[in-house]
Amino acid sequence: MAAITNVCKPVKTETVKKKVSVKRHGKTVKVTKKVSETVAAPLLMPTEMVAQNGAVLKQSTKIAVTGCKAAKAAKAHKKAKKRKKRGHR
Repeated sequence: MAAITNVCKPVKTETVKKKVSVKRHGKTVKVTKKVSETVAAPLLMPTEMVAQNGAVLKQSTKIAVTGCKAAKAAKAHKKAKKRKKRGHR
């Protein structure tokens, strides 16, 4: 099977309406915006079966890929400590 894209993790981009926090005039306001988001997509294989009497059955079969490496867990970023200002003595 030849593949052009990554078959271990197929994704598709969708435009979704989401509530997002936005700063306006010094205040944080929740606003509904259209956001592009990548979501998991099923890996489908077209299947066609022909019976002896000539009846045709067409469907898309979900398939799974084996032999892919497990995903690594994302590391959380540490917040930088704020430095204290020293006054003149």
